[in-house]
Amino acid sequence: MGTIITPPETKDFPQMMEIERFSFNMPWTESEFVRALFTRNVSCVLLKSTSLFRQDSVFGYVFYCTERKRLDVWNLAVRSDRRRRGHGTRLIAYLKERAERGIRKTLEAVISEQNLIGHLFFRAGGFRATEVLRDHYGEDHDAYRMVWDSMPFYRNRLFGGRRATNFLDSTGGAATGEGVG
Repeated sequence: MGTIITPPETKDFPQMMEIERFSFNMPWTESEFVRALFTRNVSCVLLKSTSLFRQDSVFGYVFYCTERKRLDVWNLAVRSDRRRRGHGTRLIAYLKERAERGIRKTLEAVISEQNLIGHLFFRAGGFRATEVLRDHYGEDHDAYRMVWDSMPFYRNRLFGGRRATNFLDSTGGAATGEGVG
């Protein structure tokens, strides 16, 4: 079955909202989706089926914000019956390609400490936890900043061989997440 990455259309919102509801404990509301789409520098792409039998079927989506030197992943989710088939990885690969082609060479995502699936997904995609964000999602609800860098060797050489220590590697891993696959 073929898929294509494309911007969302109005008719895709009901499927996106359904994916969101089944993916997260605290899903975005419809107004948050609309607000994000009309926010400066924020984009969204969908992974849709190209099959005649599943035409216009949304498998997943990613919202991202184009910052000066990086792309921030705001929201990523894959339909529950389509997880663990590489769809989330394909959406992240799309963002990595955009980062590598342009002047923004890093991707960042902030993942709730309670989102184990998300942590494992981003870690498997080459992201590293670089910072703990205390009380990011409210009192006693921390988050991790996960970063993917397209040029780690070059940056390492540029800064005299010093490299940032991944504090989570020494503890045997970390964060997780939901709604990805």
